[in-house]
Amino acid sequence: MNNNYQISIIIPIYNAAPFLPKSIDSVLNQTYKKIELILIDDGSTDNSLSLVKDYQKKNKNIKILSQKNHGVGVARNAGINSATGKYIMFLDADDFLEPECCFWVLHNIKKNNSEFLSFGANFYNKKNKLSSGFEFKNKNLLAPDVLSSYLLGGDIKSVVWNKIYSKSFLSKFNIRFNTSRVNEDSFFVMQACVFAKKISFCPGRFYNHTRLNFFSTTNKITPGHYISTLHVLNEEKLLLISHGFFAHFKNSFYIHVINLLTYLIFMGACSQLKFDEFKNCVNIALKSDIWDESKDAKLSHFNILLRLRQILCYFPGALWFFGKLNFK
Repeated sequence: MNNNYQISIIIPIYNAAPFLPKSIDSVLNQTYKKIELILIDDGSTDNSLSLVKDYQKKNKNIKILSQKNHGVGVARNAGINSATGKYIMFLDADDFLEPECCFWVLHNIKKNNSEFLSFGANFYNKKNKLSSGFEFKNKNLLAPDVLSSYLLGGDIKSVVWNKIYSKSFLSKFNIRFNTSRVNEDSFFVMQACVFAKKISFCPGRFYNHTRLNFFSTTNKITPGHYISTLHVLNEEKLLLISHGFFAHFKNSFYIHVINLLTYLIFMGACSQLKFDEFKNCVNIALKSDIWDESKDAKLSHFNILLRLRQILCYFPGALWFFGKLNFK
């Protein structure tokens, strides 16, 4: 393998054969070429592995790893440990990049000497039509504003795929994914925000996020989502405590808790869960210790919309009814 790669792009794969050609081709067709593509097959039962092996035969910059089905977090960790590039990016198997993505994000992170950089994205719905997106102005953030932005739902999104990270930064602080199969992105980004002294934002929408893959965990809401999310939130709290940040960011953290849990509850209301299943999911969240703790946070730190979301969660019947109308 070439040891002069600047970027290692990591794609975890689970039963994604119909989407892989578009995803892989979007990396191979980048205008910037010093890219290592790491494909991790996470125990696929379709022909994903044979498909990527065919790609590898024709492209020397492709590295393939294979493991039993342990989840996307474990797969991404294997990719990080195997990466030889100076920078790390993550791409989901059913998503794709714009051709100039790597050129511009690499240019910007080097110019600003940042530990990680965020860039804009487009969202495609289940009918493969562009539905929305977001982008940023060219700017930098310094600590402690980095962590505040993340916790208060600012420009730092709790997803890993719209970012490029310095590998030396990830290695220095041993930033890795946890073994949760849900919201593993959140804890990874939280770690990056805790340790980063400077981050940057790059103008342009370079990532295309789709909802096409049935096997993607973002397409299904189950009680396991709530249990895993609560586990991640508790890990985030312990991370803040262990590094001496919790006292200063306590209220911001609980705003983050309410943001994430109410969003998950609203998503559950719009899913195909039966009412009893949905009510059980809501109870998992509302009876958790971290939800109770969040109620003690200073309400002056909550905006009106977030307060309303918090209150509505105590009326699962109404949420489920309006969720079904939305789903139809």
